[in-house]
Amino acid sequence: MMKKRLIIGSGFEENKSKFDKNKFYRILNLSLDQNINYCDTADTYLKGNTQKIISKFSKKKKLKIINKFNLLNNFETLKLNLDKSLIRLGVDNLSIYMPHWPIQNLDYKLLADFAEYAIEKKKIKSFGLSNFNLKMIKNFQKYYKKKISVQFELNIRNYNFNKSLIKYCENNNIDMIGYGISRNFPLDLKIFSQLNDYNTYEISLKWISSLNHVSPIIKSQKIKNLLNNIKSFKQPLKKNYEFYEKSKIINIRIEKINQINSGSGVVYKNLSEAKKNKYNLKPGPLEIAQEIKENGLLKPFFFKQNKNGYILLSGQARYWAYRLLNKNIKRIKGILIK
Repeated sequence: MMKKRLIIGSGFEENKSKFDKNKFYRILNLSLDQNINYCDTADTYLKGNTQKIISKFSKKKKLKIINKFNLLNNFETLKLNLDKSLIRLGVDNLSIYMPHWPIQNLDYKLLADFAEYAIEKKKIKSFGLSNFNLKMIKNFQKYYKKKISVQFELNIRNYNFNKSLIKYCENNNIDMIGYGISRNFPLDLKIFSQLNDYNTYEISLKWISSLNHVSPIIKSQKIKNLLNNIKSFKQPLKKNYEFYEKSKIINIRIEKINQINSGSGVVYKNLSEAKKNKYNLKPGPLEIAQEIKENGLLKPFFFKQNKNGYILLSGQARYWAYRLLNKNIKRIKGILIK
């Protein structure tokens, strides 16, 4: 298996205005000095400009690049898009290449054939899957027999949701890459007071370092934070803290959801807007609805209580997709974040 390691992330979509390429270059330089040479990016990050920024990094040849791409059921377009990614990044090959999100009516054999082609042509070294659930991973492996990596959101709060996937990967020699590692951190845990010398991100790194075969993606533009993250990852938790029983499942009435958070900065107000995909989200709610119908939810819903009801903390496209698929539902299940 791939040695458990830190991976430098470049997905600053939720803080585009704060992204500074010179700070990012300094982070990459320090990372290489610390023997951290994996860098994760995607075709969609800053509309391809993140890849161009990486291409101008003076030591890019020392980086092992993980690149996520938009999935289509078209072999020739997949080949063309791979070439475009290589050109934007200014490299001859990628360490890991993976579809960013699944699509409806996915042609698993075509995707497997494309992976074989890309490796045979030495344009990629290995293939992976991002945001695929366990059922979809197994379907892909019916046609693709080489080793793969999988990338998915993994943190203390959603560990139970991903338990079956993690166990399958551990038993089948599949490398795991985790993102969103401190998202929805449960501040009510006793461990938080026991490790008060560390912030929530550092505790999350210590926790994920205690797991087998999981490499976390970290994002920072501050040297001090990066050094603290590296230190935390090298010091995994030794005690089996009771993390996971704190997640409270609730069944919320739809009308009680009075606020929807969105990383994209745009929010649909009703089912009609979501169905029309007014803001052109990709994938859109209708596409995601079909995915949910075929394969179930890829992630749980997270809610936080406010004065008059509940806030949906993330995943608005998934939320609207679920409602489009179940138009008459009165309640929706999720995890309550304190």
